[in-house]
Amino acid sequence: MPALRVPFSVADQAVLYREAAGDPWNAVLQVGTTGSVDEGRLRRAVQQACTRHPMARARCQEDPLLSSRPMWTIPDALDADPVVVRDCPDDGSLAALRHEMVMTRLSVRSSPAVRVYLVRRPDGDMVTSVTSHVVMDGLGAVRFALSTALAYRGADDSDDPVEFASTRGFVGASQDGSSPRRSVARLRWASEVLKSVARSPVRVAAGGTPAPDLYGFVHRRIEASRTAALAADRPEDSSLNDLLVGALHLAIDRWNRANGAPHGRIVVSVPVSTRPPAWAASVVGNFISTQMTLTTPADRVDLATTTRAVTGQLAPWRDAVRSGRVVVSVPAGGGLPASGKRALPGIFAKVTGGRGQPSAELTTLGRLPEPLRFDDATPPEAWIYSLAKPPVGLGVATLSVGDTMFIALRYHQSQFDPDVATAFTDGFFDVLDGAA
Repeated sequence: MPALRVPFSVADQAVLYREAAGDPWNAVLQVGTTGSVDEGRLRRAVQQACTRHPMARARCQEDPLLSSRPMWTIPDALDADPVVVRDCPDDGSLAALRHEMVMTRLSVRSSPAVRVYLVRRPDGDMVTSVTSHVVMDGLGAVRFALSTALAYRGADDSDDPVEFASTRGFVGASQDGSSPRRSVARLRWASEVLKSVARSPVRVAAGGTPAPDLYGFVHRRIEASRTAALAADRPEDSSLNDLLVGALHLAIDRWNRANGAPHGRIVVSVPVSTRPPAWAASVVGNFISTQMTLTTPADRVDLATTTRAVTGQLAPWRDAVRSGRVVVSVPAGGGLPASGKRALPGIFAKVTGGRGQPSAELTTLGRLPEPLRFDDATPPEAWIYSLAKPPVGLGVATLSVGDTMFIALRYHQSQFDPDVATAFTDGFFDVLDGAA
C-alpha cells in the first residue's frame, strides 16, 4: 500500500519560505525532571509518538523549495533515530546546547524533522523536543512531547477527539485560496502590512557588547502565589496573556525612554492558534497565525491601560476562533511558481526595509498538560523560546507548569549582550511587580 500523501497547507508553506530566507525556525520545548531518564525507554517512546502522529514523521520527497505544490509523504517508518544524548554538567554547557538547538536546521526531506535531546544534568535530566516549525507549531510540539511522555510512562494516549484526515481537511477548507473569505482575508492582511510599514514600529534600544553566540537566553520563573496575584489584578475581560503582552509593551516603552530611543508606536507580535476549541491541544500540525498588537504613548499610562488596549485587539480574534469564523491570512504566494514564493520574503524585506516588522514578539503556550512528565514528580521546570530574528532581536516566551510560570527571553547578539539582556528582563519583571 503506497504511503499517504497530503499537500502542504498554506501555513506550512509560509513557514517554509520564511525559514529558507534566514535562521532556522524550530519549536523548542524543554521539560525538566527530578532524576534520571532511561535512554532506551525514551527512544522507544519517541518512536511511539511518531507513530501516533502522522505529521511528526512526515517528509517531503522532492525539494519543497523547488515545487509550486509541495506534498508531504507520511511514511510507515522513520529514516533515522531522532534521539540525541548530551551531557551538560554546568550552566555554560547547557547554554551552548540551547544555542545549538535553536540553530539546528532540520531537513523536511527526511523523517522525522524532529530531534529529541536527552540532556544529562547533575540536578535532574531534561528532555527537549526540537521540531521543525514547517511540520508543527508550538502547540503541536507540546502534543508530540505529551505523547512521548505518556509512552515513556506506559500511560494511555488514545483520547484525541479528531482524526488526522479531518485536521488536514480543516486546514484546506480554512485556507482555500479561491474562496471569497480568503480573498478578503488577504486584502485585510495586505492593508495591515501597509499600515505597519507606514507606522514604522520602533525598535527596542540595543546595548552592550555583542555576545559570542548568535543568540542568548535569560530564564526566569514566577511562582504560583505571584501568578495568582497577576491573574487577580488583570483588567476585566483581559486574559493573563493580554497582561503579559501589555507588560512587554510597557517594558519596551520604559527601556527606550531610559536609553533616549524613540518610543512612539510599539508593536508586539503574538502567535495565536487557529485550532477549533474542540481539539485545541490535541493535534500535531501547523494551525497558527500572527496578530500584531500596537500601542502608542497614550495607551501606556500604566499596565492596566496598556493591557486594555491589547485586549481590544486580541479579543476579536479569540471570539472568531471560538465561533469557527477564522480565516488564516498568512500569505504563501498563492499560485506563484516556486521561485516566486521563495523570493517573497526577501522582496518584502527589501521593499519595506524591515519597517513592517514588530518591535518584539511574545509567545505563550499556556499550561503544560499535567501528564507531560517523565517521572512521578511535577516537572521542576519547562521552557519554550520565541523567535528573535533581526530586525526583531527580542522574543519572550511563557509556559506554565501548574500555577508556576516559566518565562524565557531570547535575544540576538545585535540587540543585547548578556548583562543588558538581564537588565531588560529585570525591567519587564518590574512592570509585572507593579501589577502584582
